[in-house]
Amino acid sequence: MLKVKFVAGCLLLISVTGHTQVDTLVKKLDSLRVKKDSAGVQNNNIDKEAYDKNTQFTFSSYFILLGSDLKQEITAPFHFKKRDWLRVGEIGLTMAALSFVDEPVQQFAL
Repeated sequence: MLKVKFVAGCLLLISVTGHTQVDTLVKKLDSLRVKKDSAGVQNNNIDKEAYDKNTQFTFSSYFILLGSDLKQEITAPFHFKKRDWLRVGEIGLTMAALSFVDEPVQQFAL
């Protein structure tokens, strides 16, 4: 039971701290469909005047944006390019190498 509470707390902490998009409109999640102009440039208006009642960050909009981020994280591997898969392989090999030296490092530290 303690493990379940710990995992639930970690998931909640991760979702609260790392997955918010404060400046995104809830009705039009611009992070899901990046649209560039005809010149191939995307200019985001971040002037203070551009933020009004419609762009206000609310309690309910947080969960909508959290769902949007979760969707992007789940579908991201389907959009990976060769370079991305090579990076995943590098990270996997690094983790495997570190797992072999973990115990000797612990013994040395003791």
